[in-house]
Amino acid sequence: MSFLKSKSLIKIALTCILLGTIPSVVVGAFSYHSAAQIIQRKVSDGCVSQLQQVQMSVENQLVSVRKTLLQFVASPSITQSVNANRSGTEFEAFNRMEDEISSLPSGGIDIYNVSLVNAQKKWALDKYMIYDLNDYETLNPAVSSYLKSSDNFQWDDHAVIRNASNQSVVSCVSAVQKYTCADGVFIGKIDLPYSGFSKLIHANSSVGKTIILGKNGDMIYSDRMDSKNLEELSSQLQTLIHENSKSTGRTEAATQQDRWEISYIHSSYNGWYYFLVTPMSEITRESNTILNFTFSVCCLLILVIITASIIISRVAYQPIQRIDKALTKGDIAPNPAAKGEIQQIEERVSRLISDHSDMKLKISAQAQKLEEYFVMKLLTTQNSYDLLKNRISLYGLPDPPPPVAILLIQPNLVNQKQYKESDLDIILYGIGNIVTEMFADHSIALSAIVNNRQVTILSVEGDYQERAMAAANQIQLFLRTQLELEVSIIISRAVNGYGEIHKKYNECIDTLYYRFLEDKSVFFVDDEKSENNQNAVYPKELEDEIIESVKTCDRAKCSEMIHQFVTSIFDIQSNRCVYKIYLMRLVVSLTIVHTQTSAQSCQNDSEYIRQLYGLHGKEEVEQWLVKTVAESVMQQIERSADSHLKEICDSVLHIIHSEYATKLTLESCAEKLNYHPSYIRRILKKQMGINFREYLLQYRINIAKKWMLETEMSIAEIARKLQYENTENFVRSFKKLVGCTPKQYRDQKNTL
Repeated sequence: MSFLKSKSLIKIALTCILLGTIPSVVVGAFSYHSAAQIIQRKVSDGCVSQLQQVQMSVENQLVSVRKTLLQFVASPSITQSVNANRSGTEFEAFNRMEDEISSLPSGGIDIYNVSLVNAQKKWALDKYMIYDLNDYETLNPAVSSYLKSSDNFQWDDHAVIRNASNQSVVSCVSAVQKYTCADGVFIGKIDLPYSGFSKLIHANSSVGKTIILGKNGDMIYSDRMDSKNLEELSSQLQTLIHENSKSTGRTEAATQQDRWEISYIHSSYNGWYYFLVTPMSEITRESNTILNFTFSVCCLLILVIITASIIISRVAYQPIQRIDKALTKGDIAPNPAAKGEIQQIEERVSRLISDHSDMKLKISAQAQKLEEYFVMKLLTTQNSYDLLKNRISLYGLPDPPPPVAILLIQPNLVNQKQYKESDLDIILYGIGNIVTEMFADHSIALSAIVNNRQVTILSVEGDYQERAMAAANQIQLFLRTQLELEVSIIISRAVNGYGEIHKKYNECIDTLYYRFLEDKSVFFVDDEKSENNQNAVYPKELEDEIIESVKTCDRAKCSEMIHQFVTSIFDIQSNRCVYKIYLMRLVVSLTIVHTQTSAQSCQNDSEYIRQLYGLHGKEEVEQWLVKTVAESVMQQIERSADSHLKEICDSVLHIIHSEYATKLTLESCAEKLNYHPSYIRRILKKQMGINFREYLLQYRINIAKKWMLETEMSIAEIARKLQYENTENFVRSFKKLVGCTPKQYRDQKNTL
């Protein structure tokens, strides 16, 4: 009866709450919805206006770049020099073209590179060096299409610049101007990196994220955005491009993390698509203020109604609460999810039963862990007879035992794409469970994980070798077919007592540690050959071939020579130590090469020896020699070559810093270093991105600025000391780099 009464009181309280809250919620929702629509419409219109400003800024800059390219191609320096042959006699023509490229203004967006291509003379030139046309087409695959195109000007919004290794370096928007003259066809090209558009777009502040796609849907620019959101939005924008023919508009999209409003414009100038992707949280920010106010008022009204309902209900409900406390005094805490006192009592009983079942499972798990601990002690330590007898009786094992085999299972994770080294613990645990279930009918079937290997102790009835081999093959076949996992198994000699398990286990470990299993993945300890081939000859010729290929960084030849070396080693019929002695000799020879090419001694020799003793197969040894040892030496040799270029560059800078006040030229500097001037020029371009004359000019101007602030020398005297022919040339150079005349610079600094 009390239960029915409590339910009635709950219904009365809920009815009162609903009658008071429903009108408040309806009025608040209607007012919020009306205001939110007006505010969101205004914010969306502002996003479209912002996107139009971004489009105008980008396209104005593109028009400026096109004009710059036209002026560059039509400049006298280019038209007079572009038909030069790629030979030493016309080198000055290429210098003039390089100077013209270096003097191009960058404008509001960074220019990654400027290049000229002469199809008739078969050469190409950029701000770094001169190329043969075929080599240049390898680095810039789109050049051949530019030459074949019938258009005099085109925008390539997905140009990919590659390095000498044919790897992508940077993605650019390329302005390509084709020019036909009496002597043939040449093209001029300006590459604008995708990253350069950030200067133009960041200037237009916006709450949204700007995305620009090329005419074929390629990503040209994307504002800083979470990679997951960008990936999901990119696919939706591609769909919008292909399905929507409108030039402007708005739509909405959703990702796993947020909802977005998308404003878009399709440019008629170059076919690009401009998107402003704004989180709905930003669109609805202002309307959320109204929502919060409305929600606060509604919550206040609801709180008053709930408080009054609870007070009335509690007065009538107090007697039932006192009865419930009296019945459950001293019991466990009730379940908070229960809806009434009777249900709480039912929940208490259910929880007691559940706790009892959990306790039984925990005890069972602890017993299994104790059994695994006992197996580990059998394997790793010599135990006393009294301890063994006590534990054997506790676990119900037969005493004396039948003949027992120890199976040492080693997973082979090399060349197994579906498994990683980090999965080893899970793999070993799974193997243990599989083996225990597979041989549950045996009188003894124990397993444990010891030193990253799965060890199984199994009773064997009948012919020992035949039955033990059959059990090992059964395990191997099951793991190969069901789990696609290859394992190697060492089978011990027959064990006739629990006290012998420790000794037989160590024999298995010794065999696995010192022997290469070759193609045999199931191996008896007794199978190990004791004969030693005293006439075995170390393959010194193959070692020399390997060393030579490593020094020349010929990876293909190195891999082939190592394959022949390992094959010849394994063809030797000898004891288990000869294989690894020969391999250690090769490793030592390679570490000597490593030491010769590095200022520091090799720190990996001891680590290599440790790794070598952990390898157990021909393919595993071969891959380790190629990918770990030889590759490390070749990478060190390649790093040494890069260091040589940096030393030359540092020497040039040292000469400039010490002889800037002399009549220093690129030719005189190259003569001091015993290198050709062109070689010095290319090194400076590659290492610093600047030519010799520009750096010398900048350094002299910096020295002039220092002298004007720290000395009383006149402008003419400073110009004379810096090897300028007259003061006017010095003033002109100073103003071009600093932006003001030397006198203005000195006056400005002195007034500070």
